[in-house]
Amino acid sequence: MCAVEFVQNEEQIVGANIVIGTKAPVRAMVEAITHASTVLINETQTESLALPSASFTTDKASVVVVGADDATVDTLVANKSMYSAYANVLTESGVSAGFDGVISTPAAATAADGAPSVVVGGKAANKISPDNLTAPCTHLAFFEKGGKKGAIATEEAVAKIVAIAGESKADLAATLVKNAKCSVVTSSSDVGSIA
Repeated sequence: MCAVEFVQNEEQIVGANIVIGTKAPVRAMVEAITHASTVLINETQTESLALPSASFTTDKASVVVVGADDATVDTLVANKSMYSAYANVLTESGVSAGFDGVISTPAAATAADGAPSVVVGGKAANKISPDNLTAPCTHLAFFEKGGKKGAIATEEAVAKIVAIAGESKADLAATLVKNAKCSVVTSSSDVGSIA
């Protein structure tokens, strides 16, 4: 349905081609773009860490949820706390959105801003207007359905990031999470309880 082919020059990833079949759902296209963009950013930007994730802000926190499922995205949209769905770029200066839109349920989208942009097949496409940069991440959560919910050590969080982004991001990951709470969440309600 979808394929990502990375383009290399002198053993460096310099681009990506995305092939999408006519029967592929839009969500598959989003995942392909997320994969391509996070790999490219991680390969070319030494001071940036791109993760497949959703993010939200509260009065007290800047939260990134790695691997957030669609139910979590729907909850964040309905709660009007969504900063970015699908991908985020973390730096020492803050979190930058990878996307300025979201695919959610029509009910969640309507709750968020009153009018979804497009509704097809029970899903609504909506624009989100995140700031260019929000506060540095204060809570990094890893969404693991069926996992063990709770706080994790910084070292475990770094290992999880390295498994996603590669060994070259280990030192940056350690720097970015040293002052953040780190946890595993297993449902959208777990994410809703983070403040």
